[in-house]
Amino acid sequence: MEGLFLDARYDKGVLTLYFLSNKIEEINVKAHRIAYIEPTSIELYNVLNKLSFIYEIMEEEWFLPPYYDFKRPIIKIKYLGSSKFIKKIEENGLGVHVNNFPDEINLILREKSLHPGYLYDMNTLEMRDSDDPLYKLPEIRYAYVTSLNKYGKEASWYDIKYYKVSINNKDDFVIKNIEELYDIIKENEISIVMADVNSLNEIKSQGFILIQKPLVGIYGLIEWSRISGLTLRQASNSSIGKILTSAEALEAIKRHYEIKKVKRVEPWRKLGDMKDADRAGATFIPKPGVYFNVYQLDFSSLYPNIIVLNNLSAETVNKNNCIKYETNAIGHKVCFDKEGLVPSVLKRLIDRREKIRPYKKDLIFKERFDAIKWILVTGFGYLGYRNSLFGSVSAYESVTYIAREIMKKSYEISNKNGYKVINYIIDSLFLIPENPKIDIEELSETISKEVNIKLRVEDKFLWLVFPYTERCLGSAGRYYGLRDDGTLKIKGINAVRKNVPDIIKYAETNALNVLKKASNKEEFYNLLIKAKESYDNVKKELINGDVKEDLLVISKSINKIGNTQQVRASRILYGLGDSISYIINSDGNPIPVEFYEGNYSKEYYLKYLERSEIEMPWYIINKNCNTS
Repeated sequence: MEGLFLDARYDKGVLTLYFLSNKIEEINVKAHRIAYIEPTSIELYNVLNKLSFIYEIMEEEWFLPPYYDFKRPIIKIKYLGSSKFIKKIEENGLGVHVNNFPDEINLILREKSLHPGYLYDMNTLEMRDSDDPLYKLPEIRYAYVTSLNKYGKEASWYDIKYYKVSINNKDDFVIKNIEELYDIIKENEISIVMADVNSLNEIKSQGFILIQKPLVGIYGLIEWSRISGLTLRQASNSSIGKILTSAEALEAIKRHYEIKKVKRVEPWRKLGDMKDADRAGATFIPKPGVYFNVYQLDFSSLYPNIIVLNNLSAETVNKNNCIKYETNAIGHKVCFDKEGLVPSVLKRLIDRREKIRPYKKDLIFKERFDAIKWILVTGFGYLGYRNSLFGSVSAYESVTYIAREIMKKSYEISNKNGYKVINYIIDSLFLIPENPKIDIEELSETISKEVNIKLRVEDKFLWLVFPYTERCLGSAGRYYGLRDDGTLKIKGINAVRKNVPDIIKYAETNALNVLKKASNKEEFYNLLIKAKESYDNVKKELINGDVKEDLLVISKSINKIGNTQQVRASRILYGLGDSISYIINSDGNPIPVEFYEGNYSKEYYLKYLERSEIEMPWYIINKNCNTS
């Protein structure tokens, strides 16, 4: 019988495997623990040979970081019992524990040729699957469990009033007691339960896999498992950076690259050279205004493609023992003797995502597609992250330099062909055809060929607004507009921000829904007065006390100690990392929703609405922005 391998646990010599077939099946197999030690003293061998709980000692050749150009013997140990001896070895200066990322259980699974997210024969434990991105899965019955407060918003740990249970993103149940969940799970034959942190601690796994609610859906989570080698439980608890680093670690092990945190020393440079190199990617400050007939063009995985095409990896940049290399304009030497580790991982992800792209209208493939996108977005940032196992600042600087050059070329080609560039940010261009010599598709193709990275027409806007910021400037990442398919696209403004009270979102979306009826310049300006009236009506409702309390709730995380609203609201109920929902009362104090008694500060919320109004288009038309 076949089963989808999802999870595993190890305890006292027994590896418990969890498969999904018609239900969750458990299979127990005997297994040894595994550790890799890099010797620093010959005495290590004598010590290991005296330990009776060690089953096997092997010597393997591994390439050493940071540049992986030299090999040395690493000791692989199979054993049972406690791992305390490893710490003793390190304390006595006999060796260094290596290859221990992401976790020991992943070493054990690799030793057994078991890869999470793949189909196996549950009798023989032989894989019955391929690495084809269009793989098929058995039917999965799953549930999301979300704790809610009395306003129906996601609850903090202390103000839970009820729970919402969603079955396969279709059927929703609302329950007051977590005990009711088990009947729902049994009746709907649920195999996987994904719960928020508050609910997770209250649910007991009974014949189903229980995991933390991840950033992606269940099919995206399985995709992460296949890519990273992490079990479903590990992947659900991991940051996207850890998913990426785990995928890189898989590639490192295939190459016999030792996994160990090392300090990569950056070359000495003149201050002027450092100023030229240590810069971000290309960004633009757009002029606040309303624009018509705008195209948005997006590069496909710009930064990952730059890394791949230019072989940028920690071990390829400024490597001494290199035969074939190129020196870029900011002075970094890039080695092309061998494909870099990071480029090889990102290339597979880019190719995988492109194979899925034609099928992404299907929910399952859409989740996989988005799951890969998240990793690719992280790929560039982690290249320059100081704690990254496989990153370096020099490689990071090389990427941003090339990105700036690509945007510069794109800007020039657009202008040359009669298109005005009104904004660009990271991997996107916003263009208006003023005197176009070629159509927009031909322009995108011309730029794609010039920079060797695919540029697509992402959206066409009938109208597009770049609003003012608090400093009376534009912002490349804040805009909203009406697409030619009749839908709104909103980025960066209060209408879509999570930590903003719903009354602000309500006012802004009301106004934008009025403007949504405008398909050209004349209609847009004719509807501005009506849009402003809809915004002002919310102010009147607030002053008259006609606002529902749930629109006043502010939800924020407590991420630092200071005189912030969330800290003052939390008092002694919360700790760092907790989230809290509160309302500003008539005294101007933030009150947790559980203790709120129905008397809000009209002044606070009215000022908030007035501040937020700077994002609306009539502010731009009237040109009355000021920083006071």
